[in-house]
Amino acid sequence: MAKLTGKLSRRDMDDPKAPRRPAHEVLGVFGGGSPYGSTRYKARRLCPFEDGLITVAKLRPTRTHEALDVGWIAHAGWEAYYRVIQTYQKTFNGIPKKKSARAEFLWGALPEAERAAVAVVEAFRTEKNYGYTYETAAAIILQYVDRYRREDWWEVVACEETIVYEEELPEPMRLYNADGSIAVEQTHWRYSARLDILVIDHAPGRYGLYDVECKTTKMITEDLIHGYMQDMQVLGQQWLIENCLDLSELPPFKGVLVNIASKHKIARFERVHCFGNPGHLAAWENSTRTWAFANAVLGELNYPKSLGSCAGALRGYSKCAFFDLCSAYPERTIDDFKTTPPPLGFYRDEQKEQTSDCDSNQD
Repeated sequence: MAKLTGKLSRRDMDDPKAPRRPAHEVLGVFGGGSPYGSTRYKARRLCPFEDGLITVAKLRPTRTHEALDVGWIAHAGWEAYYRVIQTYQKTFNGIPKKKSARAEFLWGALPEAERAAVAVVEAFRTEKNYGYTYETAAAIILQYVDRYRREDWWEVVACEETIVYEEELPEPMRLYNADGSIAVEQTHWRYSARLDILVIDHAPGRYGLYDVECKTTKMITEDLIHGYMQDMQVLGQQWLIENCLDLSELPPFKGVLVNIASKHKIARFERVHCFGNPGHLAAWENSTRTWAFANAVLGELNYPKSLGSCAGALRGYSKCAFFDLCSAYPERTIDDFKTTPPPLGFYRDEQKEQTSDCDSNQD
């Protein structure tokens, strides 16, 4: 197994509140998010003002929440790992029938894949103010490859592929002003997802096509596990796969496998199999269509603040990244923030948005 070269102790770590380069700049990876996915829907539902600060004013804190950065780096490591395996497996003309060749097909690229995943984490070893983040992400990636080495009989079909669904509504949804004029009109419904990994599981008794969704979390609890059964992102990915992909040439689709890693020194791993029935998917579609229009209305209303979701349970017992900004400038609107220089502690990100449905969860 590949080893990390640096050794860190908590007392040697950098200031946990000091500014630092965004993780995507360290790796030189920009864009690639899901444009109309659950992250966008959930963000505006939680607080329209926060969503406006991000999507309209383009403001970013100079220090992102630790949970998001750890999740982002771990996810980048998983992507590197499975891309190597996918590339290697493409050199075969399908999965071999001979036992020894089949083992080579499934696990022959593991050493190179592990080195690729470790290289992602290693990019942060000497990066200023990434001490704790590096240690946490390293624990996840190193223990993950140890835990699942030669256990997964996965053929990697796709890695980091985005599915976008767009439909022109037969009857536009409208909100009218008091004088009868149209205040908000929605003519299309859009939803998208960026799939982490699409795999064919060749293990006996598990044969089929699975969408693997990678997650990091502070702790793995019963409510977290059961919550994925009615999660917008998980049901949305199943809906998109069933409605947008040609599955006729693939094994039976078995649903979404939520691949969870906890952020402990000794990480805990869990995989939750989710497969919504037609009733679940119909409820998801009805809810998402309605929220698409509600989100458009909230934007037209100039992104009102959702006071009460600034901190606490709704934030996973943390604070919104813009908490201090709203406190210091309570009278400013989204347009004000868009047309004035970024306040201290923030910068304006003009790059393509880093929206992703694959970041850390429940922190």
